Amino acid sequence: MRVLCVYRVLIASSHRLDANLPSSSQDAYDKYLVVTFVGETRVLALNADEELEEDEIEGFDAAAQTLNCCNVVHDQLVQVTRGGVRLVDAASGKLRAQWAPEDGRQVRSASTTHDDQMSLMPPSRPAAGS
Repeated sequence: MRVLCVYRVLIASSHRLDANLPSSSQDAYDKYLVVTFVGETRVLALNADEELEEDEIEGFDAAAQTLNCCNVVHDQLVQVTRGGVRLVDAASGKLRAQWAPEDGRQVRSASTTHDDQMSLMPPSRPAAGS
C-alpha cells in the first residue's frame, strides 16, 4: 500500500494535500490524486490513456477541505475533514461509515502511520461561561 502525502502552504492559511491512492490494495500503481483547498476537495484519476482527469469518489466529502486521506486495511480509504472521518470502500467508492466530533466541535488536524493508526486533534472545549 503506497500513499504519499505532501502538505504545502498556498496562500495565507489555505493548505493543499496531495495524496496518491491506488484504487485497491491489489493495484501496483496509484490511481487517484487527491488535491484539497479551503472549502473543497478534488479527486484526479488516471484514465486508460494514463492522463489525469477529474473524477470523484462518491463517499468523499468534496465540499470540505481534506486534512488527511489514506488507504487502510480491507481495501478501504479514509478521508478526514474538519467535520469528521469518513471510511470509504475503495472498489465501489461508497461510504461505509463515518464519525463526527460531538457538540459541533471540529477536527483541527490529523495524521496517520504506516501501520493504519490515526491521530486526530479536536479543539479544546470552550471555557465555562464563555
